[in-house]
Amino acid sequence: MLDELKEYVEIKKEDKGIDRIKRFIKTYISWKIFLVFIFLALFIASIITFAHVELIDNPERLAQINAEGQNPYFVAAYWLVVTIATVGYGDIAPISFQGRVIAITIIILGVSLLGFLVSQITEYIISTNLAEVLGINRITEKVDCILCGWNQISEATLKEIILQNKNWNIVVIDKTQVSMLSQIPNVKFIMGDPTKEETLEKANIKNAKNVILSLNNDSDALLAVHVIRDLNPWINIVAKINDNEHVALAEEVGADHVVSPSTIGGKLLSIVSEQPTIVKWVLAAVTQSKGLEFREQKAVDANSFIGLNIGQLKKTISGKAKLIGIETKEGFIKLPEHDYKIVKGDNLVLLINKNKYERK
Repeated sequence: MLDELKEYVEIKKEDKGIDRIKRFIKTYISWKIFLVFIFLALFIASIITFAHVELIDNPERLAQINAEGQNPYFVAAYWLVVTIATVGYGDIAPISFQGRVIAITIIILGVSLLGFLVSQITEYIISTNLAEVLGINRITEKVDCILCGWNQISEATLKEIILQNKNWNIVVIDKTQVSMLSQIPNVKFIMGDPTKEETLEKANIKNAKNVILSLNNDSDALLAVHVIRDLNPWINIVAKINDNEHVALAEEVGADHVVSPSTIGGKLLSIVSEQPTIVKWVLAAVTQSKGLEFREQKAVDANSFIGLNIGQLKKTISGKAKLIGIETKEGFIKLPEHDYKIVKGDNLVLLINKNKYERK
């Protein structure tokens, strides 16, 4: 699997320049843009021709226009706009054969253009709403979190993210359609392969802060980590890895954090028959809907904690939170001694009662 990943990386490096050119052409050059340029060219040619045939080459009309201080080309442009809009004021009208031929051409072009614009606007409105459901839209706003893969774990992850960060803009990517996601506020859905650059770019990966990979296959997760890191070197990548043997590899490829649900679930399952209370406590602590939440808090962010020993800290947070451990410069200390004093730079790992702790 590692060899396949390396081979893919080499191929992507060789093809990157060509692919970018192809994507530029595909994105910015289309038959619609070409058609609009044709219309504009014909309209400009009609304005110039009409100005000469009906105004400049007609001494009486030219004298009248000059007396009014107007430009014949501006008058011709005014006539063209009025004609295309089917307003028909009648103040400027073709009188020569050539002018009337131009008028017929302009009327046909104008009706065609208006029909084209109406159809495009209608198509845009319908496709925008449909794109939300089918996951074929392109995200343009900044994204707080991209969740790759849709399964039971990612569904539970999405619920917890929404509970903790109600104002986050979230994008979910999956290969199959998940239409129900379009009904959730601040959640967008992109249908596609999260290991592909084009899919990730549609999800606006370059303007995203976090990405969570909850893919069923570890090789897909490893490949996605590499592609994401290449597109956005500063994004925070959290990867779910099923096989514990692949955890180190995921970190080497570029994942900031790696979680192995199978390892965690296996540990809980192994002790649930003999120690059911511990399992219930852990499940309650990791599910915010239960009212409990693990929180990592730096002592420097809570000035009242600095200088306190563990005994004093426990009294301060009594009824609101429980101390699980402290991350010091020397490492993590579980249940530190009562005489340990909190210093600047320590990270407190707390189990909090969210409703009570927020009011402290």
